[in-house]
Amino acid sequence: MKTTGKAAGSAPQDEVLIRTIEQLNQRIDQLLKMVDSFQNTIQKLQQENENLREQNAYLTKQLFAPKSEKTKQIEGQLSLFDEAEKEADVEASAKGDTITVTYKRKRKSTHQELMGNLEEKERFVDLPDAEKICPKCGTPMECIGKEFVRDEIEVIPRQVIRFKVYRRVYGCPKCKAESDSGTIIKAPFPEPLIPNSYATPSVVSLVMYDKYFMGMPLYRQEKDWNQLGVLVNRTTLANWCITCGIKYILKVVNRLHEELMKRDIVYCDETPVQVLHEDGRTATQKSYMWLTCSGRKEKDPPIVIYSYRPTRAGKNAAELLDGFSGHYLVCDGYQGYNSLKGLIRCSCLAHIRRKFVDAIQKKDGKPVPGTPGLQGKEFCDKLFAWERSFAGHDPETRKTERLEHEKPVLEAFWSWLDQQNPTSGSRLDKAVTYAQNQRRFMENYLLDGRIEISNQTSENSVRPFAVGRRNWLFSDSVNGAVASAAIYSLIETARLNGLKIKPYLTEVLSYMRDHQNGSVRIDEILPWSAEMQSRFNPDVKKGQ
Repeated sequence: MKTTGKAAGSAPQDEVLIRTIEQLNQRIDQLLKMVDSFQNTIQKLQQENENLREQNAYLTKQLFAPKSEKTKQIEGQLSLFDEAEKEADVEASAKGDTITVTYKRKRKSTHQELMGNLEEKERFVDLPDAEKICPKCGTPMECIGKEFVRDEIEVIPRQVIRFKVYRRVYGCPKCKAESDSGTIIKAPFPEPLIPNSYATPSVVSLVMYDKYFMGMPLYRQEKDWNQLGVLVNRTTLANWCITCGIKYILKVVNRLHEELMKRDIVYCDETPVQVLHEDGRTATQKSYMWLTCSGRKEKDPPIVIYSYRPTRAGKNAAELLDGFSGHYLVCDGYQGYNSLKGLIRCSCLAHIRRKFVDAIQKKDGKPVPGTPGLQGKEFCDKLFAWERSFAGHDPETRKTERLEHEKPVLEAFWSWLDQQNPTSGSRLDKAVTYAQNQRRFMENYLLDGRIEISNQTSENSVRPFAVGRRNWLFSDSVNGAVASAAIYSLIETARLNGLKIKPYLTEVLSYMRDHQNGSVRIDEILPWSAEMQSRFNPDVKKGQ
């Protein structure tokens, strides 16, 4: 009976023990979950910290590091391509089609190249009169020739001259003698460049040249004009540029745009600009200068068109390319171009490469060999190396060579991208994602040998505007931004066509002023016209 009593009394204790064990197990499970949660949180914080370190290093590099994208060879770097690419290289080597890229120092200009385009005048060094007497017999000596000593250059300071313009008035003396009202004829009065203004084409073209080509803001030009004795303020200078830019130069640029839309290939880019006074927008909101241009590997003359737009919306791209009858558009990865229809979009390898360069891991300031960021960059470098080796080829040959040598590199690159598993939010993740999104556009350059592998053409064309923007900072009004776009367009197109900018601008303003009330044949003053080339292209003029 006592044994039974002990067994009966131990049952509640066992139940308490079981419940205690269950509670402890539950608590352990809760603690384990908390540990897992803390570990996940720690991993996320560590990754966020690493991303922030990476971002800080990137921003520091953007602020202080050189912006050059030239490739530097890393000693001991292994081949990064798959077997298909290796086999393609072996086959190319067997055929003798190796990549040969030579880097040479820029050749120093010759004396004739430095001074050949300058106006020549002669200066003679003469003997004093007292020394022109023969020291032996005392006979006055005669000049029997000249001897060249050296070349010198001098700068004649800028002069401002005030011209008082009169017109001749003629009267018939016979009619005056026979009647009280004689015949009087006045010379036709030339139209002013700007109504009620003393500005002339040479003056306005100089202001445009200094601001848009030389990057000199108007407040500095104001000081320069004041030093010359002309008390003109920056507001007046701005009004000259805006009035002439919209009234005259914009008409020429519209004609250039018509010609650009007839091309087969167009390059696009956009860059921010600030406009202080614009309806419905604050002074701090970003506006954009859009750029469309032709390629450099085409036979037709180059064209560069700047266009101001208040936003970066995709509809602007559609408006700018309205009437484009060509086939190919080369641009970066901006999604605003996705809505364009009826053309083949080509991507930019330089943008892809740039993102992998930003993702390169470094130790002690040097890239770590074998890291994914460096591997992605080297794929791009391989393609650019092939492109340089094809630089002198005609479009058909370039297309054939690209398909043979560059297509295997691209296929290896896409295969390598599929194998990457970067940490979310890292710069490598952004680089891989960007490259994968551009895959469907990137290969389209293989369709035509005239298409460039990158969008460097438009980036180089937009650079003069970006450099000038650092000096003049903003446009005060929409009209100012529109005029600036027109002037930049004409200047850059003229520059690429080899013209002297200042005299060419003067000629355009003079021609448009003289024909503003009559028929204007704008084709006569386009930068590639025979007349403009013969007058303002030093090389053409010298050749004639």
